[in-house]
Order: sequence, then structure tokens, then C-alpha cells
Amino acid sequence: FAPSMNAIIYHGDKQERLALVKKHMPRDIGPDFPLVVTSYEIAMNDSKVLARYCWKYVVIDE
Repeated sequence: FAPSMNAIIYHGDKQERLALVKKHMPRDIGPDFPLVVTSYEIAMNDSKVLARYCWKYVVIDE
């Protein structure tokens, strides 16, 4: 629906997700993409990490 929009697939085990955060979501400047695709379960499990950023929209689909 938006092929030119930068996005990241936020999934994997805890170590893989932490690596994604370190590489693509620096705390001082925020994510380098406007769209994160993840599951409800992962969003809830990683809510403290994801809450560090000011998201304009959050869409969750089970």
C-alpha cells in the first residue's frame, strides 16, 4: 500500500528484537523509519522499549 515508506518488521526472539532496537532505534534520535510492524503480543511484551518514542499512530491487529 505504500512501497516507498520505510518500515521495520519488529519480531524475533528477545535478543533479535534488542539488536533491532540498538541498530535502528537509537534512544537519542528515535527510529529511522515511520512504520513498525509487529504483533500485539510483542508490542505488549516490549511496551517499555516502545514507549520510549513518541508515536503518532499505533495500529494493532491481532
